[in-house]
Amino acid sequence: MAGSVIAGDIVLLALARDDGDAARVKDFHLSLHYSEDRVSQVLKELVRDGWLVMERDEADRRMRKVHASDRLELLFAEYQRFLLEMLTVKSDGADNGNEGGIGLH
Repeated sequence: MAGSVIAGDIVLLALARDDGDAARVKDFHLSLHYSEDRVSQVLKELVRDGWLVMERDEADRRMRKVHASDRLELLFAEYQRFLLEMLTVKSDGADNGNEGGIGLH
């Protein structure tokens, strides 16, 4: 599964939940354009590998909800810090004529 596009889509969908609430497994099936069986298989693999957490819904025990694990949240926070650092790096302006920012040429 390493490098799987569907795994990446599932992880991004889990991280996109900014309301602090977990997504229903059904939400992944409806939101992604992959077979329901494949989504379920990859969800289980991501849970097994510690990237996502799957729990029964307290209000409806038949429903399963999925959210990012602490491990995934930590890794994503580190990635965001890295991106922010890269975007705020100031160049000296001598090598590419920029006053600041990332020197892209």
